[in-house]
Amino acid sequence: EPSEGLSYDAENGFILDAEGKALYQLNEDGTAWFNPNSAGVGENYSITYHYTDTNTSCSNSVSQQVSIKPNPIVSIIGLNDNYCENAEWVIIEGIPTPDENTSSNFFGEGITETIPGEAIFNPMELIPGEIYQIGYYFVNEFGCIGSDTSLVNIIENPEPPVVDSIQVCIGETIPSFQATGINGYNIYWYDEAFTEIATGNTYQS
Repeated sequence: EPSEGLSYDAENGFILDAEGKALYQLNEDGTAWFNPNSAGVGENYSITYHYTDTNTSCSNSVSQQVSIKPNPIVSIIGLNDNYCENAEWVIIEGIPTPDENTSSNFFGEGITETIPGEAIFNPMELIPGEIYQIGYYFVNEFGCIGSDTSLVNIIENPEPPVVDSIQVCIGETIPSFQATGINGYNIYWYDEAFTEIATGNTYQS
């Protein structure tokens, strides 16, 4: 018999809540399926088993209190969607950070875990042009699991531009440098200190 506030769908064997959601399903062998997702997060749900002996009409029941705990909300911090193939490694973090009562783990290629809740992601370990799934899962003190995943694209570097060779005698004016690169890409000019000094196909020193 359903507890107060619940109803019984005899055709399908479901126990329904006030909104008509199936909390659990009764079988014909004295067992039942309980659905925590339908019950939702909450404390002290009362699950009752009631039995009546049809020969004597005597009956008895037993109840158990059940609590539904929430899954942890999990996220990855510090991870970008795109990395060049020669990008330096980065430190990423998983939220929440585990303690002595919880646990966590990063997964995916290019990942090296350092301390709980933290890992190094190294794009240079991966194949350019591929997309990789990086994930983090966390288990809370109740054993409930939450996870977060991200797709990371490793971008292949373009071919370096070709710069025309120039020979200049002492006292002559240095002509413009010409560079040819791949269509759709910008060309940047740098000095010996790797300071950007110009953009475009031509540089006049």
